[in-house]
Amino acid sequence: MICDKEGLIGRHMFAIDGCKVLSNAGKEWSGTFDELERKQAKLNRASLY
Repeated sequence: MICDKEGLIGRHMFAIDGCKVLSNAGKEWSGTFDELERKQAKLNRASLY
């Protein structure tokens, strides 16, 4: 998020000085922004109880 706000991500390639960065993004947390916003709203509603 910070790199994106600073304009460091061009949406084509992402590299940091040859460092290997592990990814653990599960399929359930991927999707479009609209889908993720709906999931976030659902979690927020569930946390109110």
